[in-house]
Amino acid sequence: MSSIKQEPGKRRYIVRSDDPQQLAGFIEDVKRDSNMELIDKIGPANQPHTVVVEMSDSQADELRQRLQAAKKPLTIEPDRPLSLFDVS
Repeated sequence: MSSIKQEPGKRRYIVRSDDPQQLAGFIEDVKRDSNMELIDKIGPANQPHTVVVEMSDSQADELRQRLQAAKKPLTIEPDRPLSLFDVS
């Protein structure tokens, strides 16, 4: 059983980029937005390549559309738990 607590109506999303400056700007935007919560940074301490952010589905959809329209090199997708597959 998972011990991860999520706020009702919100879900975790993974946001990543090959451009460290774009991701750093996104992280600053998340810190200023009270409707999003930065959960984790993945990658080198001073240059993460991926972040986990908690937000509503509608906010994630809006963010995805804004990123595409602005042609920002960031991708966003739902965070899904990892599991081993059965090899029987």
